[in-house]
Amino acid sequence: MQDKKFRNDINGLRAIAVLAVMLFHFIPSSLPGGFAGVDVFFAISGFLMTGIIFRGIESGDFKILQFYKSRATRIVPPLFFLCIILFCFGWFYFLPSDYEYLGKELYKSITFTSNQFYSKSDGYFDSGAYEKWLLHTWSLSIEWQFYIIYPLLIIVLSKIFNISNIKKIIITLSIILFLVNIFYSEKHTNSAYFSLLTRSWEMGFGGIAYFFTLKKWNRTLCNIGIILIIVSFYFYSKNNLWPSYGALLPVTGAFLILISNYRLSILSKSIFFQKIGRWSYSIYLYHWPIAVYLYASPFDSVISSIIGISLSILLGFLSYKYIESGHVNSLIKKRGLISPILMIIAIYCLGKIVVHFDGKNHNQQLSIQYENKFSYPRYCHVDDKNISDSNNYLNCTLGNKNIKPVGLLWGDSYAGHLDPFTNYLLNNKFSFISRNASLCFPSLRANTMLGSPYTKEYCSLIRQQVKNELQNNKYKIVFIAARFDLAKKTYGEEAITSIKEAITFSSQHSELVFVFSQPITYKKPVIKTFLRTQISSIYSNHVMRDDVKTISLNKEIETFIKNSKFKNVYFIKRKYLYGNENGVDFTKSGIPYSYDLGHLNEQGSIEFAKTFKETNEYMLLMNVLNK
Repeated sequence: MQDKKFRNDINGLRAIAVLAVMLFHFIPSSLPGGFAGVDVFFAISGFLMTGIIFRGIESGDFKILQFYKSRATRIVPPLFFLCIILFCFGWFYFLPSDYEYLGKELYKSITFTSNQFYSKSDGYFDSGAYEKWLLHTWSLSIEWQFYIIYPLLIIVLSKIFNISNIKKIIITLSIILFLVNIFYSEKHTNSAYFSLLTRSWEMGFGGIAYFFTLKKWNRTLCNIGIILIIVSFYFYSKNNLWPSYGALLPVTGAFLILISNYRLSILSKSIFFQKIGRWSYSIYLYHWPIAVYLYASPFDSVISSIIGISLSILLGFLSYKYIESGHVNSLIKKRGLISPILMIIAIYCLGKIVVHFDGKNHNQQLSIQYENKFSYPRYCHVDDKNISDSNNYLNCTLGNKNIKPVGLLWGDSYAGHLDPFTNYLLNNKFSFISRNASLCFPSLRANTMLGSPYTKEYCSLIRQQVKNELQNNKYKIVFIAARFDLAKKTYGEEAITSIKEAITFSSQHSELVFVFSQPITYKKPVIKTFLRTQISSIYSNHVMRDDVKTISLNKEIETFIKNSKFKNVYFIKRKYLYGNENGVDFTKSGIPYSYDLGHLNEQGSIEFAKTFKETNEYMLLMNVLNK
């Protein structure tokens, strides 16, 4: 076994790990696999915890409460102060919906259960990750869960087996957990990243390293370990399954450095690495909120990222000096476990209070003012919120409600967001029926691909009703709209085929059919981007599209209509709605067209109608209406 003497090389290893993670988060292209730095941290934790536990058990003075106290007094105070800072910052600069989510993050992070919380939302590498200010605490949660279970396991085993056999059990268990991790990563891609089950082998391998003492090849193994870690930072990327078997490379690298105990490497001798390693925990804590802010700010450049890294290091240093090892730490140590426990309770209560009041904060009135104005139009749309009242929506009328309907608007929620568009065009002179429900894309199939479980029966009813009415030539005009990309993602190519069947059937039983292109799809809600800029200039109005699949499916539907040579079916391109083929994100008055990732808000839908009135297709529509 290795001795207790302070390991400068471990300090240097921490530095490499935290620098890699920062580079990945601030400048992803510079180090595509920098996220593997966390795997290195896990191996280090396993090594150090195994050493503390085994030395205590062998000497007969291991006290588990003292072990928990030591971990808590180091980890909780810096996290507590970060949570307080975010709580205060969020009061002034967050939307209420964002502040409510932060409340959940606060109490999940401070109770070290955030890994389970985040595993149920977007993946770690998704763009939505940059909406979560405490996402990085998932790794702290895993470490704490390991700290709770691991010493208890060793204590139980020590009552039954001798030290030699305990080591063998840990080695065997770590190998088994590595294999479980490979299987689980394949089956549960998202949750595997955040799971203790798939990460504990990494800490186990670190623990195994403690059992070995080398007397030769130290320098060579240390250098090989450094190379393996650096290779993993460049060889892997967010496109790889993780942790799976890929994490074996950085963990093996860390393992070799840990067993080599080589005290003359660059890891040990570099003053820079020693400083960064010493401050690494606090640097890790502060770097992610800074990265999240830069992602939402107007400062999007390599220079701003370098400033972000520098600021992370500065705040890490200050946190280390005044909280981790300064006066605050001294006070906490005097009071034992009481101080960390009180800190946990305080942040937990703050988080719960924020959630209880729905994130109400300094920006409540502004949020209400704009969100009501730019919300999703709920004229005739049926979803889980109003399905109990669906009978009143089956013949929902747009335009003049006192005359016979001459047209039909048909589809899912992407037809629903065209209710204001249609209403504006009809100008109270004509009447349309609007039939749309969540995920209920236009189809003649009443028994399959029925969308949301809440609205399946209603979706089936819509399709039967529309089919019967079209067969009886009830409508002169049919508007068809759908979220093509989601239909295909959910049901495959059959969904697109079904939509094409609906278009063909509509053309055979009406005078005019308009099939609407799907609007721009975004990576994050545009309305949030807009509202944040109304709060403060610290936010950017830059939006990120996720539109490649949408454009492709729009083109596929347009090509189908063209090749079918319909005489009465027209594809309404984006240029007829936005004013140009590529589309625009904001109207001329500076407000967003979209409500979320793609649905139009009410004002955006009306702006579509104003643009559409300048097209030949509008004149064609008026000619049919006026017959």
